[in-house]
Amino acid sequence: MLPPLRLLQVRASNYKAFEQPFELDLAPLTLLFGRNGSGKSALVRLALGLAEALGGGDSPGLPLRVGDISLGNSLLGFVHGAVSNGEYGIGATVLGGEGQPLHLDVLVRKDPRTTLRLPGQWIERWSLRAGDDELETFSWNRTDKRYNGSLHPEHAAPATFAGLLPVSADGGFHPLVARLRPTPQVIHIGAARGIPGEDFIVQQPKVTLDVGSTGLHTRRVLGALRTHPRPEILQAIVEMVRACFNFDLRVEEVAQGPIQGTILEAKPCGRSTWLPLAEIGTGLSHALPMFVQYALAAHPGEESPSPSLLICEEPEAHAHPQIQARIADIILQTVRSGHCTTLVETHSETLVLRIRRRIAEGFPPDKVAIYWVDDEQATTQVRRLHLDERGNVEDWPEGWFDSAMHEVSAIHRALGRL
Repeated sequence: MLPPLRLLQVRASNYKAFEQPFELDLAPLTLLFGRNGSGKSALVRLALGLAEALGGGDSPGLPLRVGDISLGNSLLGFVHGAVSNGEYGIGATVLGGEGQPLHLDVLVRKDPRTTLRLPGQWIERWSLRAGDDELETFSWNRTDKRYNGSLHPEHAAPATFAGLLPVSADGGFHPLVARLRPTPQVIHIGAARGIPGEDFIVQQPKVTLDVGSTGLHTRRVLGALRTHPRPEILQAIVEMVRACFNFDLRVEEVAQGPIQGTILEAKPCGRSTWLPLAEIGTGLSHALPMFVQYALAAHPGEESPSPSLLICEEPEAHAHPQIQARIADIILQTVRSGHCTTLVETHSETLVLRIRRRIAEGFPPDKVAIYWVDDEQATTQVRRLHLDERGNVEDWPEGWFDSAMHEVSAIHRALGRL
């Protein structure tokens, strides 16, 4: 089984909060931070939507929903300023099966068959390049109401699009779609993660090794990993829990007649009493879905290839600073495995500081990209910060990640007046 295509870059213009074009180059570890409401979630959802749309879909353009995450209600949900007759551009660069980057760029406008009030999406222009060579461009001809190809006569123009993929007149995918296979896989772990729910069923189904954006399927995935042909994956999760929280984790399978289920228990290291996970506290339950996906990404196999991109929003949530620093080390451990690109959206000064420390201690700085979503200008922009081999960032946004220094200075000033 070939691994999914790897995402190298996502880009867009006139998309949600971002009126100006931007490019987000995905390093092995990409950190994204900015103010609440600045547009960080729109960037995360762009990567999700692109990956889903590259698998096909019921209608042209980005999907309106990926799993339990809403991306928009119509074209209005994607165009900057919610202009009903507007347009947005999106694109992705993936590493092709031949080791050559493939560049896909798409212009999306209002579906001519829908109303201005609730417009659907329509592919106006679609182009695919391999390196510097343009493979094909398809453009919508408004007069003839069909798509035209511009480069290679042997590439018949598509009849329509499913997601971002051209569809031939016979209803099958256009031959060019083969260049975009296997479809990039994006795993998303959202900020609103909950305690894994009870999971007792009459018969255990075939389990997809994805805990879901909210971690709902964490218990089921851990149950499947008990009998997985590679026991080192579950062992890695147990070691992550111990390293971060100083807790032992136990995964047990129980049965009562036809009813089967997975029980998750934990206890402080060195103690003898095991407790249900729900009684341990929010921090461990919140982190566990993340640990499961990081372990799977770091230990790929033929039966479970590493995803193209693993997104985690606020990995530091419900964790005190010491644990936040340890979580940063687990993220770096996954990056060191070399199997998966990781995108982290964070508000944690401690997490970023630990990563900067590891760079100063020898972690390659070119494997880390830090982006600031700047909403203080006339239009929201994505700005990559310069990170050197000592872990220094020369162009920090003023007022960010220096609050502790300002508070200490204020304390000294106050004490000086006593």
